[in-house]
Amino acid sequence: MVLFPTIDASADWGQIFTQACLYGYVLSIGADMIGDGADLLMKCPKIAPLVGSIVVPILGAVPDGMMVLCSGLGDDAQEQINVGVGALAGSTVMLLTLPWFLSLISGRVTIKDGQLNYKAPAQEKLAVIEGGCVKQLLGALFYSGVGVHDQVKVNAKIMIMTTLPFLVIQVPAFMVDNPDSSNDEQRQFEKPFAVVGCVMCIAFFSFYMWKMFKDANDEDSIVQKQIVQATVEGIQNGHMTLRGAMHDFREEAMAELEGSDLQEPFMKVEKVEKEKKSRAEETVKHMCKVLEPFFKTYDEDSDNQISIHEFKHLLRDLRENVSEEKTRRIFDAADMDKSGGINFEEFVACIMAFALDPSHNNGDDDDKGPTAADGDDDDGDGEEEEDMPPDLADLSPAEQQLAIKKRACSKMFFGTIVVCLFSDPMCDLLGTMGDKADIPSFYVSFLIAPLASNASELVSAMKLASKKTQSSMKESLSTLCGAAIMNNTFCLSIFFACFIVKNLMWKFSAETISIVFIQYIMGVIAITKRVQTVSDGCLIVCLYPSAMGIVWALKKFAGMD
Repeated sequence: MVLFPTIDASADWGQIFTQACLYGYVLSIGADMIGDGADLLMKCPKIAPLVGSIVVPILGAVPDGMMVLCSGLGDDAQEQINVGVGALAGSTVMLLTLPWFLSLISGRVTIKDGQLNYKAPAQEKLAVIEGGCVKQLLGALFYSGVGVHDQVKVNAKIMIMTTLPFLVIQVPAFMVDNPDSSNDEQRQFEKPFAVVGCVMCIAFFSFYMWKMFKDANDEDSIVQKQIVQATVEGIQNGHMTLRGAMHDFREEAMAELEGSDLQEPFMKVEKVEKEKKSRAEETVKHMCKVLEPFFKTYDEDSDNQISIHEFKHLLRDLRENVSEEKTRRIFDAADMDKSGGINFEEFVACIMAFALDPSHNNGDDDDKGPTAADGDDDDGDGEEEEDMPPDLADLSPAEQQLAIKKRACSKMFFGTIVVCLFSDPMCDLLGTMGDKADIPSFYVSFLIAPLASNASELVSAMKLASKKTQSSMKESLSTLCGAAIMNNTFCLSIFFACFIVKNLMWKFSAETISIVFIQYIMGVIAITKRVQTVSDGCLIVCLYPSAMGIVWALKKFAGMD
């Protein structure tokens, strides 16, 4: 049985379409496995900054990079590489337009007197516009939108800067592309510029990775917020316990925390200069962000107080099986004013004391008997809570972290294998689809390849933006700009390497102009507009089909190759 049966243009459309759907589905599974593995590593605090700043961006670009690589290594590389160009162009343009538009729609809030309505309660952020259909349409188009954070503007500037390698090869290509130059002369003339472009891509890639890693240590950076979000979701989904999440912090912070009042670093942490922060203070701030959503769930009246009944259920949500007696002791110790409730500061202090106590880290509870969750059923709802997965429930914090790392590495490894195996036959199939339809393979790969390699980025950008906060919009839009930067550096360097090794000619003038032009437009929009309305989003999404229109027009009327 042949794993990848060869299909040529003589096959019927049903067979071609079926195989395209199969390859695309498998490639999307591989890309999702890589992303899921990277997300799991974000739950390991000790390596999370490195993972979030370097590993995640690189792995996100692997599917597109493999499409480019496989298209440039075949026997007919000069023709087949058009598939790689289409995949690269389609991925870059799609990420900057369609997800951007959908993020804007998902994250939009009402604009009142020129101000975005982010401070309103969640259900009031997007006000209903009264009036007829026309008034409602105009209101939605011009009086709802999102804010553009300075970090998005910075990434947009870097994105524009990283388009320079395109120009380094395109300008010489214009100079030598004339009837008097033979193909060999064109190859020899362009090759040194391709080498320069490749070196520039590597330099820009290294700079961006260095910047990402440097920014990852900033407590307000996108990477740090991703780490907190991954930790919260890991606890909520039962991938780890609270003690498992804090395992890597414990060894470094325990010496400083031991014998000190845990509330003291919490209270002074805002006043200490960033460069003088201790590891203990950084740990407290991190755990405050992790614990805040759990505390808010039970602080329903927003009075910054929870009762013993709520505390028991909160411990259960943190995946900690604690006996009834020990839960009472922890709560009473935290309730310093004996008011019958504990505030957020007291809650953080007692939870961290519990999580960092060595006597709790062996996976055994010295107090036998019913757990707090089991012994507290007085609300009578009988709702059954999700349990920790069996393979993690009885593990110590160290073993939980090890299990998470093993799962992450296995997912990323097998996801990469799947992408590597199926990228080459997918490239061949896209070329076959172009031949069958008698249209350039560039257009086919431009439309189809991004659906397989970038679907997860589209969904995650929408999901993130739907939180309707300034922070979530910053992360969503910055990530999309970052994906374009990775295409301009990581993927383009692979393209240049194929170009040099296979001694190809630069026959992609129209495609290059289209890619660069769309990025310049998006960069200008991101840099100059502090508030983007839905009408701006409509303009942005129109750039997606316009990119193909530009290529067609330049080839048809300007005679470009």
